[in-house]
Amino acid sequence: MKLPFLESSKLDYKYILFNSIICCIVGLFLQKLCKSVYKRLRLVYYGSKFNAPPHRFLIGNTHQLGGADKYFKFLIDTSKIYDKYFMLWYGSTQPAFICYDPDVIKKVILAEPPKISNLYRFLSDWIGHGLLTSNGNHWARNRRLLTPAFHFDILKTYINIYNETADTLIEKWSASAERHEPLDLYYDASLCTLDVVLPCAFSMHLNCQTSGKNHPYINSVQTLGELIVKRGYNLLHHNPWIYFNFTSAGKQFQQQVNVSHEFTEGIIRKRQAELENVGNDEVKSRKSLDFLDTLLNARYEDGTKLSLIDIRNEVDTFLFAGHDTTAGTLSVTLYCLAKYPEHQSKIRDEVSNILQNKSQIEWDDLSQLKYTSLCIKEALRLFPPVPFNARTANKDLQIDGKIVPEGTIIIYSGFIVHRDPNVWDHPDEFDPSRFLPENIGDRHPFAYIPFSAGARNCIGQNFATNFLKIAIAKLVHRFDFITDFKKEISYSAPLTLKLHNVEIYLRDRL
Repeated sequence: MKLPFLESSKLDYKYILFNSIICCIVGLFLQKLCKSVYKRLRLVYYGSKFNAPPHRFLIGNTHQLGGADKYFKFLIDTSKIYDKYFMLWYGSTQPAFICYDPDVIKKVILAEPPKISNLYRFLSDWIGHGLLTSNGNHWARNRRLLTPAFHFDILKTYINIYNETADTLIEKWSASAERHEPLDLYYDASLCTLDVVLPCAFSMHLNCQTSGKNHPYINSVQTLGELIVKRGYNLLHHNPWIYFNFTSAGKQFQQQVNVSHEFTEGIIRKRQAELENVGNDEVKSRKSLDFLDTLLNARYEDGTKLSLIDIRNEVDTFLFAGHDTTAGTLSVTLYCLAKYPEHQSKIRDEVSNILQNKSQIEWDDLSQLKYTSLCIKEALRLFPPVPFNARTANKDLQIDGKIVPEGTIIIYSGFIVHRDPNVWDHPDEFDPSRFLPENIGDRHPFAYIPFSAGARNCIGQNFATNFLKIAIAKLVHRFDFITDFKKEISYSAPLTLKLHNVEIYLRDRL
C-alpha cells in the first residue's frame, strides 16, 4: 500500500536538494562578487588620496598612454609636476602608484611586492616562469641554485669570448668607417651581445654578427619582443583566449615561440646526451663550466633535478634579458661618448697603458679600466636599460601617512630618480666623476638603481659589466665616435630603453 505523504516527501527532498545546490552556487558567486567589488572600492578609496593627473571616468588615463614612446613621455612629464610620486589610473578602478624618490623606492623594494603585471604575463607566454617572471618560493629556490653560475671563477673563463666578440665588432665596423655611413648601433650591438651570451650560456658559437640576420632563433627573439609590446596596447589582446585563437598576431607569436623553444630545447637535449656519455664528474672537472652545465647539474633540496621546462625557462630568460639589456647599455654608452668626445681620449689613454705589448684585455686588467668603468656607470645613470620596474602590492604599504592598498600596481623608475636634481647636481650632464669614491659616500643607496636593488637585483650584472668594459675599451681604442647633433633624440621603453634619432659615425684611428 503506497502512502501519499511518503511520495510527497521524496519530491520535497529532490526539490530541497536542487534548491540548496542553486543557493550555494549563487551564494559563492555573490561572495566572490562582493569581495571583488569591495577590493575595487578599496583601491579607489585609498588611491584617490594621492595626487594624480587629470583622468576620465571609466577609462582613467589610458587615453594618454598610447604607444611605448607616448607612455614614456607621459610618465616623465607628469613626474615633473608631482613631487616623489603620483597615482595613475588604468580605467576607473585600477590605480598604478608611480614613484621616483629614493626613500619611497627603498620602501617599495624592501617590501618585496611580487612581479605581477601584464608585461610579465605576456613575457611568461614565451620565457615561462624563470627568474625574471617568477615569484615566491619558486623564484627564491631557483635564484639560490643559479647564483653559482655567476661566481667570479666562472666569469673569469669568459674573458676570451669577450675579447673575440669585441674584435669581430671592430672588424665589422671598420667597413662602416671606410664608407662614412652611420652605424646601425642597436642592431649591431644586439648581435654582438648574442655572440657573447650564446657561447657563455651554451658553448654555442653561431657567429651572429656575420650571419645573424638569417638565423631563425635571432629573428624569432626580435619578432617576439615586438609582438609583446604591441599586445600591451590592445586591450582585447590581453585576453589569451582571444589573442591566441582569433588574432593573426597571436598565431604569429605562438609560431615564433615554437621556433625559440625548439632551438633552446635542442641545445639542452644535446648537452644532456653529452653528460650521459661523459658523466657528471668529468663535466664538473672541466676548466670552463658554462651556464647550462650549472643548470643541468643543479639539484633541489630533495635531490631532484630541474625539469626540462625549468631549464628551458631559465635559458630563455638568460638569453633574452642578458643580450637585450647589455646591447642597450653598449649603445647608450657609445652615444654618450660620441656626444662628449673629451672622455674618449681618457679611456684611450687608459687602454693604451694596458695594451702596450698585447692585443687582448685579460681578467686582471679589468680592475685597471677605472675611467672606462666610470663612463659606463654614468651612461647607466642617464639611460638605465630598464627605466621602469613594475610590481603589484600584495599587502598595504604606507607612504607618507597614506596607504597604497593591496592590489595596486607599483612602478618605480630608475630613469626619473637618476635625473632628480634633489639627488644629482646638473643631472642631465654626462659627468663620470660622480662615481669617484670620494663622491659616492653620502649618496642615498637607492638613488642609483640601474640593475634594480634588493633581493631581486640583476643576477647577471657582473657578467654584463665585465663584457661592457672590454667592448667599450677596445672600440674606443680603435675608433673615434662622432654624433650628429642636428636631430633631437627621443626615448621609448617597449621592453627595454631605446633611443631614437641617434646617428653615430666612426673615424678609424689606424
